[in-house]
Amino acid sequence: MGQGDLTGVMGMTLNELFEEITRTKSNRDVTVRVSYLEVYNENIRDLLSSEDTNLDLREDPVKGNCVAGITEIITTSMPEVMGMLKYNFNRVLRIS
Repeated sequence: MGQGDLTGVMGMTLNELFEEITRTKSNRDVTVRVSYLEVYNENIRDLLSSEDTNLDLREDPVKGNCVAGITEIITTSMPEVMGMLKYNFNRVLRIS
């Protein structure tokens, strides 16, 4: 995530993604959905959900492999995603 004013790998990657979407916006319709999960001791946990339940990995005929019941949030910018990840990262630290 980076430290202080330094942007980390996640931030740089998201920044590039949204810049590319802006550059090609007239050619395509793009929707970015974000999920945030933890895999620990073979358990999958949705870090965007307030529920503390384990999720299952499933094979969907349309989507392929996916996590059933995972929260997906539509987003439009790097700061929006990073704010959400930082908020939930801090929330998870308080719970653990």
